[in-house]
Amino acid sequence: MKLCNKPIWTKMGRRKGSCSRPLHHRSDCGNNLCWQCCAKDKRGRSGLCPACRRKRDTIYHRKQGIKPMNRRIVGKEHTFPCGCGGVLPAQGEANKFVTWSPYNGFSCRARIIIRASVQGAKEQGHKPINPDTPHIVIRTMMEKPNCERCGEPLKWEFGLWKTPHLHHNHETGEPLGFTHPVCNTQAMENEINKLREENRKLRIQIQTEGKP
Repeated sequence: MKLCNKPIWTKMGRRKGSCSRPLHHRSDCGNNLCWQCCAKDKRGRSGLCPACRRKRDTIYHRKQGIKPMNRRIVGKEHTFPCGCGGVLPAQGEANKFVTWSPYNGFSCRARIIIRASVQGAKEQGHKPINPDTPHIVIRTMMEKPNCERCGEPLKWEFGLWKTPHLHHNHETGEPLGFTHPVCNTQAMENEINKLREENRKLRIQIQTEGKP
């Protein structure tokens, strides 16, 4: 098969060899070398190599005022737009820093906790955690070793009815601390029983004071 063999010049004015495509080809001439640095493309493509393409995109983004892409690389430090930072676990796993979803990948755990609280408050009719709560407040509470309700050591395991819950005041929305999943449910029942008991005593007091 005869080749084109036409000389190819880079944008910098350097010759990067001859065209290695068949004679009378319809596409542009190329020989799988980078147009700028003349490095061979491992993928067998013509044009810019990945390194020169990233350099070109970086210059363009700076001129346009565009922030570079915030890539998520497993096993390395990552900072979300909210400001929370930490090491990403293996794909499909979770830690104190992030949650994992097969649809959205890694997400900031503090943001997911607040969003779940808002959703739960709509369904149960109480006040959620304030959405404007700084994530650093929640992440500081994660470092406390004991359960907020029972005082026993808190083990960070991840899964259904394993992940610690963030207990908060259902009247003010103030986050109080992390608890065992069972303790958080029991705490809600204790608060309801406490309110019922206070209501019963108040009714008795009103009835007693109202008698002549």
